[in-house]
Amino acid sequence: MAAKTHMALFVERFVKFNKTRYAGDADYLALFEGLLETDLQLGVPVDAGDGTWNMTIASAGRNFRCDPLQSWSPADASKTLGLYTLKNVTPLTDINELEAQTEAGLYSYVDGANTLVGVVIASDIADGAEAVAIAAIVNAGLKYAVPTITTVDGDTFTQLIGFTFKGILEWVKGAVAVKVIPPTDYGLLTVDEDAPIV
Repeated sequence: MAAKTHMALFVERFVKFNKTRYAGDADYLALFEGLLETDLQLGVPVDAGDGTWNMTIASAGRNFRCDPLQSWSPADASKTLGLYTLKNVTPLTDINELEAQTEAGLYSYVDGANTLVGVVIASDIADGAEAVAIAAIVNAGLKYAVPTITTVDGDTFTQLIGFTFKGILEWVKGAVAVKVIPPTDYGLLTVDEDAPIV
């Protein structure tokens, strides 16, 4: 499961942005040094209707409020690799290579000019049980929790829906691993079924 809350992605950006903004103002800079999500009173995120979200923010302990609203654009969950713990370091060459993976997990792969995140579920997941398997793999690989993961039967993608990141991830069932029998010399072939194997 994700180690950080969904809103932690915004809080990290909020702190970093304001530490840069107030780098020359010691009084304001001190408000953001060591600031944690638990130090903040976050309002309810509101969809502004233009692709951005906003909310009120205050800190009783640090004695500040943000006036009037703070806004942000959610990260694209399909292209923001830093949201996940991935199985691979070097992106797979394409979705065909994603489909060839035998181990369940989250992988990055190249799609045209983009590097995307894809989900591989175990090859033995029963038809109709994919949504639960996908959610488990995505949750296990996320660094930040997401409020909703939706997979519709018959679709080849799963949708992550949240305030700080959202998007669509393609999913595939893993390929069944090919069992390899090593090069072997079977010796002299005989018709005698009782002959010893050498």
